Amino acid sequence: MTDDRHPRSNLRTLFDSFGPDDRTARLSAALGRPIRSIDVLDEASNTTTRSRMRIHFDGGDAINVFVKAPARSWVARAAVALPALATAEAGFYRDVGATAPISLPACHYAHASWRDFLLVLEDLT
Repeated sequence: MTDDRHPRSNLRTLFDSFGPDDRTARLSAALGRPIRSIDVLDEASNTTTRSRMRIHFDGGDAINVFVKAPARSWVARAAVALPALATAEAGFYRDVGATAPISLPACHYAHASWRDFLLVLEDLT
């Protein structure tokens, strides 16, 4: 059995436990706007799942974002959750990033708990 299907893993990721409709609903709730469609431009999963996406809103406008969510592997999820790395990163972008004296991507949404996290940043590519 591969570690991304570990039976004790109850952490849902943006990509594994959700279908396209659920992913759209989760990002729509995070961004506070109805989403018409999402184009996944690039995706990788190691210690976290990282995706570049183009989000098309119901109003006709679109934005490019960089999304981080829990990894597919339950081992990687634990490695990030135990030292609260995602909580620290979400807190940085949410609470400090806008006032930091360095250039950072705009934070559209940042939330983390010990079970889950979602970070939606401006895509700088």
